[in-house]
Amino acid sequence: MKIGIVENDEEFASFLRERLQTWKEVEEIYHWSTAEMMWRDGALPALDLALLDIHLPGLSGVELAAMLSERFPDMRKIMLTSLHSDEIVFQALKAGAVAYVLKSEMEDIQEVIRIVLNGGAVITPTVALRVMRHFQRDRNSVQALSQLTTREKQILEELSSGEAPRDISGTLQLSIHTVRQHIKNIYAKLQVSSRSELTRRLKELGIE
Repeated sequence: MKIGIVENDEEFASFLRERLQTWKEVEEIYHWSTAEMMWRDGALPALDLALLDIHLPGLSGVELAAMLSERFPDMRKIMLTSLHSDEIVFQALKAGAVAYVLKSEMEDIQEVIRIVLNGGAVITPTVALRVMRHFQRDRNSVQALSQLTTREKQILEELSSGEAPRDISGTLQLSIHTVRQHIKNIYAKLQVSSRSELTRRLKELGIE
């Protein structure tokens, strides 16, 4: 088995190499510090598995995963990160990653690799919990959208178009106080507390 590591943290890359070198199934281990270095390397087509840090200088690990998926669809890709981000989890999976592992939960990396090479997929427990909460929140938001009044839906449409409350007041011929009260109700139903959170939630739900 030939494994490639793309990791700009030399200490962590050394840790990975040491862990993997004890595994008899591993024939060769390659290491690159950036996505660009990996992409240009002639050894790339021979890899069975790639361990990709998400946060790299230049091209990100997610962007690299998408490129690898298109060019080498049989290559298995495991994403490594030290940060919790629902959005990045979904971006990585969409890019073709079959495992998403926190660097703080690397004790079972060999087992993760075995599962992946046998056709499985792995998300570490901490990430899995966040994914479950994300879907639960989205389901609640979809239900909440169906409970908005006609007027609240009108105002939400204006908000999603980038209109300010005072502009909405003029467009819908409502007092600014009434508009702000409707916005407050919308925030409560969608479980957000700011305009930026509302925008992000609508984007997650495919409403832009």
